[in-house]
Amino acid sequence: KNELLSIPAAAFVASHICEGLDYAHNKADPSGKALNFIHRDVSPQNILMSFEGAVKITDFGIAKAEDRASKTQAGVLKGKFGYMSPEQVRGLEIDRRSDIFAVGILLYEMTTGQRLFVGESDFSTLERVRNATVIPPAQINAQISPELEKVMLKALARERDERYSSASELGDDLQKFLIEDNTIYTTKRLAALMRQEYASSIEDERRRMESYLQLSRPASRPEHPVATMSRSQVSRSARFDDEGVEETTIFEAASAADAITVKQATAEPAKVKQSTPRPSPRSNESATPTTPVKIS
Repeated sequence: KNELLSIPAAAFVASHICEGLDYAHNKADPSGKALNFIHRDVSPQNILMSFEGAVKITDFGIAKAEDRASKTQAGVLKGKFGYMSPEQVRGLEIDRRSDIFAVGILLYEMTTGQRLFVGESDFSTLERVRNATVIPPAQINAQISPELEKVMLKALARERDERYSSASELGDDLQKFLIEDNTIYTTKRLAALMRQEYASSIEDERRRMESYLQLSRPASRPEHPVATMSRSQVSRSARFDDEGVEETTIFEAASAADAITVKQATAEPAKVKQSTPRPSPRSNESATPTTPVKIS
């Protein structure tokens, strides 16, 4: 749909993107040492919103940790050109403020409905990013307040020292804007918006699930009824295992009468009779009296 996201919704989404980035930027290893992650590709394709109103950042495939073994070769650009920072395009060392610049681009485009840095070619797009010339968003959308415009322009500052120092700082200013604007925007409201905008997709998914549940299930094995035998059909053979517990075996005879269930044929534990152990042949030999031989 060619409709703009409402100003409160855009600010709310951007603030939650900042929460995710702040978590990544401050992630530490098991020893407590900061990893200093930088996403480097914060773009619309890597932002997901669920039907429950959750905002998530995905695809950390080109994320960079400060002390990782492999380093990016000088002059190699990673990420989508239209969402890079000026220092990233110039091939300079980047930090978390490069991701903050990308969040500013996303917020700008969500509230104006126009691409911020786009050219006729990749080269012209990179030139626009490097120069970081930004048309004030209120000139495109008059509903953008001076307070929100100030936040966006600070995030989009060409010099990174003039930007927000952390994603949480940008997120806090966006939350302050929502409060001062007397706008209470919550995850529940975003979920309702998602369900409204994607009602047909949700309905299609529901139908697919219903059709899946109606598929014929594999035939299960029938439960075997309890077998019955007559008293004349049943004989029992008992033996004892190593622990002296009686084991009963059921045998089937030729005729059938007075049927009883197998369960009734289970024998009670039998008592083991103690028997006198047989002497071994060697012990018998030792017990046989011998006649002494007298040697003269």
